[in-house]
Amino acid sequence: HRSKIKILVDNSRSSKWESYWADKLRDIYIASEFHQKPSSLENYSVFTYEAEQGKFSLELNADSCYLIPTESTVEQIAIHIAQETSKLTNGKIVVYAYEGVGKGSVAKA
Repeated sequence: HRSKIKILVDNSRSSKWESYWADKLRDIYIASEFHQKPSSLENYSVFTYEAEQGKFSLELNADSCYLIPTESTVEQIAIHIAQETSKLTNGKIVVYAYEGVGKGSVAKA
């Protein structure tokens, strides 16, 4: 995903947390934990899944991956960011994640 996000902490936009997540996820593959399979290469991860378009498999350096416990849809990524930011700030968090024209997600924690 290369979606733009906007993060509000206690109803105020937070460039601090937007930068935090932009830096943390820059050039990273966001992957679902349950799609991860063992790799024969040291420090690599394999991800496999099946969709309407067919079977997919990808092997990447583990340092280039960020795992989440759900599907890696924009909706689930927004929820994850909201929940994790809430843990770090103890504030009321709203995450707006944009994906294309007229598409996106709003998550609260």
